[in-house]
Amino acid sequence: MGRSKGPGPSYLPVLTLYHAVDDGLLASIAAMFPILSRIGGFGLSYENIGLLTSLGLTVTVIFQVLAGRAGDQKDTRLMMTVGILIMGITSFFLTFAWDFISLLSIILLVRMGASFYHPIGIGWISKRYEGEALDRSMGYQSAMGDTGVLVAFLSTGIIAMEWGWKAPFILWGVLNIGAVIVGMAFNYDTGTKADTKRTSGPVQQVPLSKVFHALKFALLPLAISGAAYTITTTYGGLLGTDRFGLAPDAAGWVVALWIGSGVLTAAFYGRISKAMGRKRSLVMAYLGVLCCSLVIGIVHNIFVVALAMMAFGCFLFITYPGLFSMISDATGKVSQGFVFGIIFAGQIIGGASIAYFAGMVAQIYGINVPFLMISVLAIFPLLSLAMLEEPERLGADA
Repeated sequence: MGRSKGPGPSYLPVLTLYHAVDDGLLASIAAMFPILSRIGGFGLSYENIGLLTSLGLTVTVIFQVLAGRAGDQKDTRLMMTVGILIMGITSFFLTFAWDFISLLSIILLVRMGASFYHPIGIGWISKRYEGEALDRSMGYQSAMGDTGVLVAFLSTGIIAMEWGWKAPFILWGVLNIGAVIVGMAFNYDTGTKADTKRTSGPVQQVPLSKVFHALKFALLPLAISGAAYTITTTYGGLLGTDRFGLAPDAAGWVVALWIGSGVLTAAFYGRISKAMGRKRSLVMAYLGVLCCSLVIGIVHNIFVVALAMMAFGCFLFITYPGLFSMISDATGKVSQGFVFGIIFAGQIIGGASIAYFAGMVAQIYGINVPFLMISVLAIFPLLSLAMLEEPERLGADA
C-alpha cells in the first residue's frame, strides 16, 4: 500500500499551485506566438520562433541542474518561492519588449525562473511518497501543471485580442506573484533535508556516471516526450492559424483540447497504473502518440485534427507521471533534486534540440511537418521500453 514517507501537513497543494502558474506562464508565451508573429517589430518567422524556444530551453537545462543540486541542500520552500518570484517579475518585463532581441532576452530570464520547479518540486514528491501514493501524487502535480497550460491556451488569445498583446503577460505576472504570497502564508511541512534524513535514511551522494547508468532506461523516452510537448505548445497554435485559417483565439482552443484531455489522464494516472502497470501503460501511451501525431500531420480536416489532438493529449500526458514514478523507484534515497535536475535536463534537451530544427523544417515544408516528426520520434521510446527489464535501483547496495 502506498504511503507518505514523512509526517506533518503536506506541502503538495502549494507545489501544485506553483506548477500551475509556472507552466501557465510558459504556455501563455507559446500561445502568443501566432499573435506576436503578426506584429512587425518582432519579426517572428517559424525559424525565429524555433530559436526562441530552443535557446530558452537551453537556459532551463543549465539552471535546472544547478537548482536541483541546490534543492538538496537548501530549504524546498525558499527555493520554490525564489523560482516563482523570478517568473512573476520577468512576466511583467515581457511587456517592455520591442523587438526580437529584447523578447529573446526576457524570455531567457523567464526560463531561468522556470528552472526551479521541476527538479525541486518533483524531487520533493519523490522523497516524500512511495507506492500507490507516489503514482497519485505524481499524477496530481502533473494534472495541475497541465491545468495551468490549459487555462493559458484557452484565455491568452481572447485576452490579447480584447486588451492587447501585453495583457496576458500582466495577468500571469499577477498570478505568479499571488501564488508566492499564498505559498508564504501557510506553514506547510516541506520535508527539508533534515526531515528526509529522519524519515527515510541518509541522502546519498552518487557519482554522475552512476546516475546516468541507472537512469538510462528513462532518458530517451523523456527526451522524446519533451520534444513532443515542445513541438505542440510551440507550433500547435500556428498549425491552427496558418494551416486551417483559424483566428488566434480559436487556434488556442484547439491546443486547449490537447492539454485538457491530458489533464484528465494525468489526474487518473494512479488508477491507470494500478490497472495496467507502468510499463504497459507507457507502451500504450507512446503507440497512441505515434498514431495521433501522424493523423494531425497528414489530415486536412480541422474536426478530425481536433479529435486527434484530444487523443494525443490523453496519451502524451500519461508518459510524464509514469516515467517520473519509475525514476523515483529506481533512485531510492539518492539526492532527488539533483537526480531530477539531470532527468529534466535530458527531457528539455530533447525539446531544445528539436525545436529549432522543427522551425526550419516548417519554414520550408509546412507547419504540419513538425507533427509528422513526432510520429517518427515516438518509435524510439517504444523500442526502448520493449527492451526494458527491471531498472537497476540506484543506491540499492548501500
